[in-house]
Amino acid sequence: MELKLFWTDFSQKELEKIYEYYRDKAGSRIAKKLVNGIYNETLKLKRQPKIVAFPKNGKATFTKRQVY
Repeated sequence: MELKLFWTDFSQKELEKIYEYYRDKAGSRIAKKLVNGIYNETLKLKRQPKIVAFPKNGKATFTKRQVY
């Protein structure tokens, strides 16, 4: 089962701030690589929706996963 992911306006603006900060501090190549990495990590939620579970209280709990 695949989830639909939606970026809120807030999260998009925060990602832009991250890009701008690292562009100024480390250059545009590093900033693009970092922001693309963040974006690509969120895509994992589409394939593995159980990484984050939302119980009835609405607070997210993160499950442990093994990295190979």
